[in-house]
Amino acid sequence: MAAIIEWSDDYNIGLPRLDADHLGLVRRINDLQQAVGSGQPPARLLGKADALVAGFRRHMAAEERYLVLLNSPAGRDHRDSHRAAHALVLRRLQSLHDRLEQGGDAGPELDAVALDLTVTELIRTDFDLVGLLHREGLLPPGAGGLAAAE
Repeated sequence: MAAIIEWSDDYNIGLPRLDADHLGLVRRINDLQQAVGSGQPPARLLGKADALVAGFRRHMAAEERYLVLLNSPAGRDHRDSHRAAHALVLRRLQSLHDRLEQGGDAGPELDAVALDLTVTELIRTDFDLVGLLHREGLLPPGAGGLAAAE
């Protein structure tokens, strides 16, 4: 079964720790997708889902270190919306876990998690975070994916 998310270096936001987390999350999602597609036993699928949740929680903690630095009105708004996006991903991950535990078709939940992590987390929310960190002077020149464009 093909990966549901094809990694691209265009997803890198220029913060090495967060970029490494993103790549790891994509790999975990793809690993779970392949395991679901190959009909692995529920206990194995739950273990992979748990690893995905643990990886996402670690990533949230790493991002929180940046989010708390934002002080402008736009930065505070972003912090609230970013945290809400994280909460949505966690709810979707719980739904995925529940579906796997019940032995049901996890495809729709897995697709929703993949979409949330790529479109919301990797692309829109984290690039916005880097832009705000730059605008507030919280990243040194050359740090973050937007440095060359500014």
